[in-house]
Amino acid sequence: ARAAIDSLSGNWTRSPTRLVAPRTLRVQRIRYPVRERVAALREALRAVPQSEVVTLHDDLQRECGPHPLIDTYRSEFHLWRGDYAAAAAGFRRALDADARTRWAYIGLATCHLVQGEPEAASRTLAEQERHVSPTRNVLSAMAEVQLRLGKFAEAESTYRDALAAFPTRTSAWVGLGLVGANRGV
Repeated sequence: ARAAIDSLSGNWTRSPTRLVAPRTLRVQRIRYPVRERVAALREALRAVPQSEVVTLHDDLQRECGPHPLIDTYRSEFHLWRGDYAAAAAGFRRALDADARTRWAYIGLATCHLVQGEPEAASRTLAEQERHVSPTRNVLSAMAEVQLRLGKFAEAESTYRDALAAFPTRTSAWVGLGLVGANRGV
């Protein structure tokens, strides 16, 4: 898309065109990558109400067809709004489309955690490991699962790993404090 946009320099026609041969213009269709488009929708939250951003995700899905990134980002909005059923359904759709969608596993595990289902969250994160290698980003989710299951020593170790990877992750600091409180420290 960037090369197509760059090639428009000096183009003053009604439609974007590209010179393909001397005196021969071709109308150009610019398709922006889905990842950049959903990231832009996330940034739109600064100026657009969440409900409108979700609608824009729906419009994007109609235009592009099923896509795991669209489902994952839209589901994240549902999660923030407390609509856990819609969020979980979207994360599952993303995983059905591509089992390697890392953030969908974390989002689905989070849905389970906020609904008091740490065993389901644990199964979700274990499923992720079968399809993709976990990244440092999953550490906080894994630690919270361990905390909720009462595995305090494991949770403390995993929270410390999460903080080593991301020292400013507030949720990991809070989680580490909760481990200490549960252990009587």
